[in-house]
Amino acid sequence: MSKNNLLVAVDPSGCAVDVVSQAAVLARDLNATVDLVTCVDLPSGVQADTRFTEGPMAGKTALEALREDAFTALSGLKLTFDQYDVAVNLDVKVGEPVEQVLEACDGHRMVILGTHGRKGLKRMLFGSIAEQILRQAAIPVMVIHADNAGSYPSPVQEMVEDLANG
Repeated sequence: MSKNNLLVAVDPSGCAVDVVSQAAVLARDLNATVDLVTCVDLPSGVQADTRFTEGPMAGKTALEALREDAFTALSGLKLTFDQYDVAVNLDVKVGEPVEQVLEACDGHRMVILGTHGRKGLKRMLFGSIAEQILRQAAIPVMVIHADNAGSYPSPVQEMVEDLANG
């Protein structure tokens, strides 16, 4: 893997558009390629092979549905890199986001990610994925704060969460 390769880790349900917009400009200016990644993780109580029996996901496993949904989201974000003539590879990792992103850092010049900017009790209870990566990464980390970022789960993410809730 080239050391002129940037890792851009996003949460498509959050501030991904802001992160990708800035990362695309940086990658173009550095003449770098990009590995655009996101992570999916099953909610507690949902097995990877749990199948949907009805609706648009009928016949698919929870993990297949999440991976497809994430890949579709990354494909949409890839268009921004295409506008800047930046070569980009898409990857959907499975597992806990901090662990997956830290593993993916190997061979990259820098990791770029966003933060939802949670404050107070929510941040204390859930921590910040960006902060954990910033503290543990062995390569430089660029964190992009998006003022209007929220968390907007996709319909597929909500359907998988419903499996966990019975």
